[in-house]
Amino acid sequence: MRSKAMGLLAGACVAYFGSTGLAAVSYSYVTDFASYNVSGGSATVNVYLQETLTGASVTQIGASGASSGLDGAAFKVQLDSGNSAKLLDLAFNPAFDAGVPFNSKSVTSTVASLTESTGFTSNGVGLNADARVFLGSITLGNDLGVGLTTFTVLPYNNDAGNIISRLGGGVMLDDPTPPASAVFTAAVPEPVFFGMMGVISGGLLLRRRTAEAELE
Repeated sequence: MRSKAMGLLAGACVAYFGSTGLAAVSYSYVTDFASYNVSGGSATVNVYLQETLTGASVTQIGASGASSGLDGAAFKVQLDSGNSAKLLDLAFNPAFDAGVPFNSKSVTSTVASLTESTGFTSNGVGLNADARVFLGSITLGNDLGVGLTTFTVLPYNNDAGNIISRLGGGVMLDDPTPPASAVFTAAVPEPVFFGMMGVISGGLLLRRRTAEAELE
């Protein structure tokens, strides 16, 4: 009798999880590109919150509206390695229009953070066609070095409250799991002019030595 009951329970579990397809909703920070060129002086990096659905899961953000969308968001960006680029500034998504003190930012050349809100009085900021919410932008500047500089976009802190949805009166989307981080690079290529000059000077030196050898 007990084995029969266990078999029925196992069958019920398979039916349930099979029907839901192990539904889950996850979030991650993403940027519009994986790499940026700052040799011209500066570059702009757009930051988004990506919502990913699996199985029969449904969106927790939805479109912009009085009962959907994000009420608040936050992110941090830090320089991990390299010296060809630096952080210059952060810009809010204007749709998060609560203003001071709800919207605030802190910027240094190596780490910056941003928090923003609708103030719970206007429509929430909803998903675009790519299931993303635009959070704001990062301005990168050219630094002293050349080559690659690596940056990471990550949660403002490790506690809940960085990402708040209007759905159901306010749902902490980063509780208990914060959004996954995003890594991007900024590059300042080696100057082509100096590289070509090296090739030309090397060729001239070789020709001169060849000519001198022939004279001997």
